[in-house]
Amino acid sequence: MELAPFETIVLCAVGLSVGWLLWGIVDGPRGAGIGGALFGLVLARLVDHPSPLLLAAFGAIGFSTGGALAYLQNLRRVDRSPTAADFGWGMFGLTLKGVLWVGNGGLWLGIGSGFRAYSAGELIALIAAQFLLGLLGGRLLNRPHRPPEEMPRLYFSDSQDEIPEREHWGALGVGYLLLLVYVVAVKRDWFALGLSVFGAAGGLGFPVGKSLQSWGALLVPTSLREWLDWDQIMRGSFGAVAGAVLGAGWWFLEASGLRLGVPVSSWMPMRLSVAVLLLYVPFFAGSVLYIPPARWLLSQPFGEGLFWLPIALAERGGPQMLLGGVLAAGSAVANVRPYFCAEVLTFSQGMLAALTLIGLSAFLGYRWETAPLETWLRFFLWYQVALSWLGKAIPDKELPAQLSYWRRLNGSAPVAVALLFFALALTAWTGVR
Repeated sequence: MELAPFETIVLCAVGLSVGWLLWGIVDGPRGAGIGGALFGLVLARLVDHPSPLLLAAFGAIGFSTGGALAYLQNLRRVDRSPTAADFGWGMFGLTLKGVLWVGNGGLWLGIGSGFRAYSAGELIALIAAQFLLGLLGGRLLNRPHRPPEEMPRLYFSDSQDEIPEREHWGALGVGYLLLLVYVVAVKRDWFALGLSVFGAAGGLGFPVGKSLQSWGALLVPTSLREWLDWDQIMRGSFGAVAGAVLGAGWWFLEASGLRLGVPVSSWMPMRLSVAVLLLYVPFFAGSVLYIPPARWLLSQPFGEGLFWLPIALAERGGPQMLLGGVLAAGSAVANVRPYFCAEVLTFSQGMLAALTLIGLSAFLGYRWETAPLETWLRFFLWYQVALSWLGKAIPDKELPAQLSYWRRLNGSAPVAVALLFFALALTAWTGVR
């Protein structure tokens, strides 16, 4: 299929921008995984990929890693910088994190392209190696972390904050380099290498988005500023830049004559994938309930991928289980949580609502196991956007009650409207052949 470069770049920019807005709502590795899955679906539809849902699953796994990076205090360090040198150090930190994040996401998408075939065992060994060597990288580069006495030598967040964040860029960087070396030296997967290089360049969208956020905070009139969520504008612009560069990269690599196919040569036995899914459930619940061991494991850059990849590689319906079950669960819990935090629902009512939403998604995913890509793209997109509207409908309790409901949404309303607009545009595009 011959790609139109302008269409590819624009739609990839829109796809990852919407994905990154969803990441801002769900947050963490699960939120980034949702954004990566949506981008994978858009990309698969653009390039007419032979295994579209598997490409989306690899997008979720690759991009989920960056959701573990500490970035909020890094952003604050840029805003509070007393000197130009400190400002530059903060921006360098964002650049490094963006390069590692989108570079790793592009690498996994490249593996999913099918230029080279990988076995299920090979891929699971690779994600496990990324996790284990990532722990070593984190220990070497992001430790010690005993504030305020001992801090890592290379630290980009705000060390003056009351509770300085733990950074994980060392873990992501070492795991990313490991996979990159394997892809080049062992598999000779030039498509994955090329898309990773383009992804690393797209990571520059992180400091670009931060610059736009700072511009809005400093120069936009207060009357307009309070209506806009500048954190989400930063994420959306980051996603747009990264998506555009990845789209340009895919177009360039295909135009160079690299031929693609089915990325997996063997699959996981169904019983093993189901066993991993059942093992994931208590870890997922534990992370939601802030139980330390589960929260620690799934907050690592490759923690979610340890579970997601064996599920996605099931010999029957693996990507559907990941997209329609696991990622739907993360979004449901994240968007129901504001209701019991605001005491609109009790905790048990909130959990019942979340389980109902998860059950609905899993049922539809099962019914649509063999549905065309366009159906899955619309389903995944609208499920996530509808839940984001649900989660954003709770006003900020810290704002005065006499303000209007829309004002107390504290900038969420324009983001919700933008999500709706882009969702309608992408839906219209899925109906065009």
